[in-house]
Amino acid sequence: MQKKASKVFTKDFISYNVSYLKAFSQINMKLRTTTATVICLICLALPGLAEKMLIDGVAARINSDIITIGEVARMMLPMQQELVGKYRGDALREKLLELYSDTVNALVERRLIMAAYEEQDMQLPEWVIDERIDEVIRENFRGDKSELMEILAREKMSFEEWRETWRERMGIASMRSSFFGRTINVSPEELVEQYEANREKYLTAGKAKLKMIFLKDDGPVDGADQESRAGLAEAAIVIEKLKKGAAFSDLAREYSDGNRAESGGDWGWVEPGVLRKEIVAAIDGLKEGDVTDPVETKQGVYIVKVEGLKDERIKAYEDVRDKIESELRMKRSEVAYKAWIERLKQDAYIEIADVDLFSSQ
Repeated sequence: MQKKASKVFTKDFISYNVSYLKAFSQINMKLRTTTATVICLICLALPGLAEKMLIDGVAARINSDIITIGEVARMMLPMQQELVGKYRGDALREKLLELYSDTVNALVERRLIMAAYEEQDMQLPEWVIDERIDEVIRENFRGDKSELMEILAREKMSFEEWRETWRERMGIASMRSSFFGRTINVSPEELVEQYEANREKYLTAGKAKLKMIFLKDDGPVDGADQESRAGLAEAAIVIEKLKKGAAFSDLAREYSDGNRAESGGDWGWVEPGVLRKEIVAAIDGLKEGDVTDPVETKQGVYIVKVEGLKDERIKAYEDVRDKIESELRMKRSEVAYKAWIERLKQDAYIEIADVDLFSSQ
């Protein structure tokens, strides 16, 4: 056993949420948290693994508090199901050991944060937590609390225990917001410096404003050879009418089989990268007002008009300032948060149990 917690780990999957609860309710076994200090050899058989996985006992001690293997197993479940679907044998065993270690450390962090939360004067009022609980029930159980209670009953969990997990979750969020959200400052000079150092990051691709006529290719024209396709024959008629001065939009409404025919074939501003390669090649080098020759594809024939062109450019500083500030705040907040977690760990007694997670029995 060691008096040292492992790496900081704050991934979303360890958050206790409703989707987790519903997934957990499908497991037909009792993963009951215990306060005993003796490891209870309760094991879970997993597909793709010869050994069984221990699911109860003591995983860690934080000051006078403990984290049980049952608690860790609960938090592991969503990711565990994903791993079981992707891996087998030794690879699965290695991934589960890594997940177990990460989850233990995440739970250690949660306990430390909540201890700090309980010590502070400003805590969330109980009515705020109750409002959030009511919202969860409305959104996930159609407002039917009895449906939630049935799931909790199957898992031997009381409503008060479930509510406490939400109180903990909200308390952790409030701590992070209070200390590492609003207090992070970024100067205007730093914002400009970040913009100048990463100008290529704010590059926008060139765009073209296009109108298109799409003609389905339903086969050869009656009495003609295979190369005289119906789509090409109709395209020739459209091109001829364009040369005589017909409006592209009117012809699109009359002839086009595309889903934008009613709007005159208007595609608006698009990046060439989202278009078929045949169309990209056809419009390359065209100017505003130009119309392509018929463009053949496996699906049919396109006629494209270039309505406008925008060269690629770097977004103006004013357009990305808020985004840069948000990114810098988030980055600094994460650094400050991790440093705070490490200080909490240094001031606490933390013992991670050396658990043999798998058993061949």
